[in-house]
Amino acid sequence: MEDIRNINDLGYTFGKLIGKGCYGKVYRVKYTEQITGKTVDLACKHIIRSQCPTNFLTKFLPRELDILKKVSHPNIIKIHSMFQSNSSIFIFMRHAEHGDLLDYIKRNGVVSESVGNLWFYQLANAINYLHSMNIAHRDLKCENILISCNMNLKLADFGFARYTLSVEDFFSSKTEFKLLSETYCGSAAYAPPEVVSGTPYDIMKVDVWSLGIILSIILNGRMPFDDSNISKLIKDQKQRAYTTNSEVMKKLSNDCKFVVHMCLEPNPALRLSSSELLKTPWLLYQVERQGNK
Repeated sequence: MEDIRNINDLGYTFGKLIGKGCYGKVYRVKYTEQITGKTVDLACKHIIRSQCPTNFLTKFLPRELDILKKVSHPNIIKIHSMFQSNSSIFIFMRHAEHGDLLDYIKRNGVVSESVGNLWFYQLANAINYLHSMNIAHRDLKCENILISCNMNLKLADFGFARYTLSVEDFFSSKTEFKLLSETYCGSAAYAPPEVVSGTPYDIMKVDVWSLGIILSIILNGRMPFDDSNISKLIKDQKQRAYTTNSEVMKKLSNDCKFVVHMCLEPNPALRLSSSELLKTPWLLYQVERQGNK
């Protein structure tokens, strides 16, 4: 823990452990500015290099750190600072006072359509921002969405994020190039059939499917698909046999149901893009409302 003691000397005071990931632990941290004495509540993702596989350290982690340095959006968790040593990586970010979206729904149940509309707009807008920068998240799930003190959603955890085009592709003469990935990422319950079945996939369309799963959970309070049997999962996905709360669904507008339906389109060629999502009638209200602020 020598690295943590050194970080403490810079004004970071580590508190309790609040989460664990595949290759890191998340702590509550209080940061005190050394000149003004002002304090800020943060969370810190601490990654110990010796506990990580080589593939993660050489491929996924450098991508995550590079992407985190470049993104800036009101619905993406704000990075406060990052430090690296020979043994550790520290990623400090603003603390989300209301925890993650999954825990919130477990504690409080489903939200109204109006709240779901705002929250989904925030997520779709954040994903469209990433896609406009040729970045795909690839691990969208309720656990990776945090809720701020003002009840706004913040997208987090870019461990599986990647660029949709490589450096070589940017300088290629091909104008219609589309990168397909074969890497299995994320959770099966949030992944579309093309990922679960192991076929090359359009990474941006994967994000849109995952958004549809998240929206269904926000509105229904349950997972739309059971991932305990992969063969049945793929069959259910392709047949649109998803689980809903019938009492809730009766109250939802057709515009809202249309968005769920189009996000959970099993054919990626027919699935909406993130920019098309923002043009659907259900989200246009929020687009216009936010634009008038």
